[in-house]
Amino acid sequence: MINVKVTYPELYYSARVSSIFQEKPLLPNKPEAPVRPKKPDKPKESIDGGNRGCSIVIFILSIIGFIFVVSSDKVGLQGILLSLALIVLSYLLFKTTTWDKEATEREKEQYKEAIKKYPQELERYEVMRQDYEAQLAEYNNRIDKLLSAENLRTLHMQKIRTYLEERLIPTFMDCDSSDTIKKGASEDFFVSLLRKFAGTEWDIYVNKKIPVKDSFYYPDIIIVNNNIYVDVEIDEPYAGNDGTPIHYINLLYGMDQSVDKDRNEFMTKHGWEVVRFSEEQIFKYPERCLDVIFYVMNNLWWGDTFDKNELEESFICEKWTKDQAAKMAYKRFRRTYVPLKYRSNIDNEDYRSYDELKKEIFSSDKNQNNEAD
Repeated sequence: MINVKVTYPELYYSARVSSIFQEKPLLPNKPEAPVRPKKPDKPKESIDGGNRGCSIVIFILSIIGFIFVVSSDKVGLQGILLSLALIVLSYLLFKTTTWDKEATEREKEQYKEAIKKYPQELERYEVMRQDYEAQLAEYNNRIDKLLSAENLRTLHMQKIRTYLEERLIPTFMDCDSSDTIKKGASEDFFVSLLRKFAGTEWDIYVNKKIPVKDSFYYPDIIIVNNNIYVDVEIDEPYAGNDGTPIHYINLLYGMDQSVDKDRNEFMTKHGWEVVRFSEEQIFKYPERCLDVIFYVMNNLWWGDTFDKNELEESFICEKWTKDQAAKMAYKRFRRTYVPLKYRSNIDNEDYRSYDELKKEIFSSDKNQNNEAD
């Protein structure tokens, strides 16, 4: 079951451009809020003085006992030491209770002083709090400006233009006679429109290849302007010659994933912007497809992402599953939107050699020139 719709046009920004669009300006530190002073805790009462009185009695008795022991001829060294230990213990007991009392008295004095100062501390806190509120309002205003769409656009534009000026040019080359190229029914039609639309402003290439290890990718159309390199792909739901489903989506790990995922990731990793249209969009809404390409390249140059949500719902085309593509092939769905002039291309659609395509293209150009004469 497909949980989330995947729709055309698809747009994949190159890796560096995507990372730039995620960048934000360095933000200042947020002002620190003052801590409200805590009201002083009232100290606990000291241990009852009766304990101190008992310790005094024991201490006195210990001293008397020590005198008695020392004056007696029959008491040995052990008795003397025992008496001294009793004196020391009773003294410590007395001092402990005394120290507790003294500490409590000090705490009471400190508490009185703290209670007197507490209203002043509250007043200072209120002044600090008001100052903090003013600083916080100023901070929030500054953050809003730094993160505003206009400021982010300026930041992204500067970084993107720097990147475009310093970037390495993506590698692509001419096809040769050993290459086999998939030629769709709509590519010549759309390339002709692109060239009329862009004039000499854009460089538009076909029959190019991009090295991928021991193989190649063959972009449908390459557009270059302002050092921006765009791979324009036109996706058909099935191959015209045998009905094999292509460019479909699969449900993988609970998410829709295109069979073109690896290719898209390779292209974006190597500095390409990728725009994918469905063949249906190319034939039914060619002007809108031209607008999308223009907006993508223009917005990128000016540091802004293309907002797909601004497209008309009628233009949006849902991406198909493998089963849906097979049904389209069975019902020959492509014939419902491909103009009669190009329908023969569907049945002849196949992987043909570069020489065959070149001959076809140049022959077509000569015929058009003869008709114009």
